[in-house]
Order: sequence, then C-alpha cells, then structure tokens
Amino acid sequence: MSIQDIAVEADIARGTLYRYFSSKIALLDAYTDFMRSSFDAALHAAVDPHDDPQLRLEAFLGFFDRYLNSEQARSFLEAEPEFALGYFRRAFDGGVAKTRDALGPVFDLWSAKAGRALDHGLLAEVIMRFLLSHVLVPVPHDEKGLAQRLMEFVSQQR
Repeated sequence: MSIQDIAVEADIARGTLYRYFSSKIALLDAYTDFMRSSFDAALHAAVDPHDDPQLRLEAFLGFFDRYLNSEQARSFLEAEPEFALGYFRRAFDGGVAKTRDALGPVFDLWSAKAGRALDHGLLAEVIMRFLLSHVLVPVPHDEKGLAQRLMEFVSQQR
C-alpha cells in the first residue's frame, strides 16, 4: 500500500496527505491510534456493565469473536503486513494489561476455584496470544467461534 493508493482510495490529492502526515508510517500510526481508541471504548462498553465474572468473560470473548470475524481484523494485516506485525509487537504489552484489567474479576474467581493464586499477567498473556493467533490463522466461519472454544478450554480446567 502506497501513499498514492491511500490518496486514491480517500479521493484526495497525494499532497493533501503529506500536508497532514509526513510519511506513510506517520499516517499508519495515526490510523492505529484512532482504531485503538475506538476499539478500547467498544471493549469497555461490552465488558464494564458485567460484575458477574462469568458474564464478564462471555462479554469479553463475545466482543473478540465479533471483532475477529469482521473484515477489520485481517484487512490491516493483509494491506500492510510489516507495519501490522510491528504494531502487534509494540501494542502487545498494553493489550495484556488491558486484558488483565478487564478480566481481573474472572481471574480472581479462577484463583478461588483453584484454591491458589493464579498469575493474572500470565493468564492475560495467554489469552492475548490466543487472540493474535486467530488474526494470523483465522478459524473458518463454519467452525466454533473463538469465545466458544476458549470457554470449552476454561471449563476443562476446573
């Protein structure tokens, strides 16, 4: 994807893009910042209303199921793979922290059921790696969704 491709798709002059963005990387950084803030707001809207840990987990996984089955999840990776993979690396720790925060009550419940403290950071990291693997190797739509598959995994751990 080139600046010219973006300008054509946006139906604006290439020079106009350069007036606001010094390079394609600057444009892509701005795009990912915008998408991340929109994504974070939508995730909070899906998860925050649920105090019950089970409902919170289902809301979290359902949100990701819908997102990962949308075109948005893979389109950026396919259009600009090198940048997208770099973004995944740069944003990974933040994604783990957001997962840990969103699922803290869930992890507390799992710890109580296990009778010992579970490492919330490790649990969040495993979930983030699972979610990223779905972006790289998507599950066909006719198979079980990500949320259902992860819920089955969790229930097997009890």
